[in-house]
Amino acid sequence: MSTKGTLSYSNEPDQDYHLYTEALDCENVYLRIKDGLWMAELNNITLKIPRKIWNKIIEVGELEFVDDLTVAGGLIDNLFPKKNDEEDSE
Repeated sequence: MSTKGTLSYSNEPDQDYHLYTEALDCENVYLRIKDGLWMAELNNITLKIPRKIWNKIIEVGELEFVDDLTVAGGLIDNLFPKKNDEEDSE
């Protein structure tokens, strides 16, 4: 089971990226760009993001804050899904 929550994704040749959240990290989002160009210096990194990918990323819009308890509850629900008879009794 993945701990990634996809916000936006493409695997087209000139737009191969994955914008996602990590299940237990409510403060950050992550961006993977295949074949992206980057430059690292002490205490910073610069990414060259193609406009096509950037335009897809900004379509996601403003992200709502999700607290740790909501995330943990979602993980528990995914790890231990209710059986049909349990759902009917609620």
